[in-house]
Amino acid sequence: MGKEYEHTPIQMAEKLLEFNRDFSDSAEECQNEKECVAELFEKLQNSNEFNILAHYLDTMFMDEVFNK
Repeated sequence: MGKEYEHTPIQMAEKLLEFNRDFSDSAEECQNEKECVAELFEKLQNSNEFNILAHYLDTMFMDEVFNK
């Protein structure tokens, strides 16, 4: 069984793309990329390398700028 993270891959993708949309003003483009980015996060969460970044990503995503 994989490690438990604060956010699921889809939640991480949504938060990252929402943040990105705020700067790009392209909600449609971000929505289209959500599934692909979620798949990337899922693959990363299953890799040993991701464990190095997981704590920092979770901390970043809990910041108020991502809690809209």
